[in-house]
Amino acid sequence: MCGKKGMDVPLRTWTRTTNNMKPRSDLFADHDLVFLPGAENTAPTWVPLKSCTWDGPDLRHFKSIRSVYPQNETLFCTILRLKNLEIGHLLHEMKHFRDDEGLDYVEYIFNWLNEYRNRVDGSTHHQNAPQIREIARQRIFPVAQNGKGPKGYDSLEDGKAASPWFISDRKDFEDSFMGKVPLLAFGWETNQKFKGLFATMGLGSRVLSASAKDSPVVGGFRTHHRAYTKLLRRKVDFMVR
Repeated sequence: MCGKKGMDVPLRTWTRTTNNMKPRSDLFADHDLVFLPGAENTAPTWVPLKSCTWDGPDLRHFKSIRSVYPQNETLFCTILRLKNLEIGHLLHEMKHFRDDEGLDYVEYIFNWLNEYRNRVDGSTHHQNAPQIREIARQRIFPVAQNGKGPKGYDSLEDGKAASPWFISDRKDFEDSFMGKVPLLAFGWETNQKFKGLFATMGLGSRVLSASAKDSPVVGGFRTHHRAYTKLLRRKVDFMVR
C-alpha cells in the first residue's frame, strides 16, 4: 500500500486487529508518505498523508485515495483519521492559485466549492459562511479587463471594495459590458449558477442584475413622422376644445 510489498503485509495485518494500534500510527508518523501509482498522464509519486483525502475530487494539493486503496478504509479513516474532502480543502486550494492559473482549473474549483456549499445542512452552512466570505479577500477571481485574452482572463483579483470588477449574470449584460468594464471571466450562465455562492462571499453588489439600471437612450437622427403629423393637424381643433 505504501509502495513496498514488505510494508504492505504488516499494514494489512494491523488493520485486522483491534489492539496495539500505536505502531500503525507511528509508521505513518515516521514516514508520512503514501504511494500513488501513476495514471495515464501522471508518474507514480509519494505524497504526505496530509495531502490526501479519502473520498472526493482530485485537486492539485489533495489527492483522493479511496479508489487506490479501497481495502484499507479502516486503516486510513478509522485509525489514521483521514477525512473526505471538505470545504476547507477547497479553500486551501484557492489560496494557492498561481498568477497564471488556467481558467478551466479556477472554474473547476469554484464548481466544487459551490457543490459542497449546497450539500451541507443549515448549521454547517452557517459555520462555513465566514470562511467562504474570508476567502473572497484573496486574489482568486479571474477578471477580464478588455475582453477575454489568450488565457481567458487578464488577472486574478480579490473581492475587496477597492477592486472594481463586476459579475455578468445575463447574456445581454455580458454582450453590453464585455470589454467596457472589468468582468468576472466566467460565462453568464456559470455566474447564474454561482449566485448563492457569490452572495455568501459578500459579492452581491457586483452582480450586474442587482447594480445595473436600464436607461433608454434615443440614438441616430430624429425625423418627423409626416403621416402622424398630418393626423394630429386634422384633430387639432378637437384637442383645443
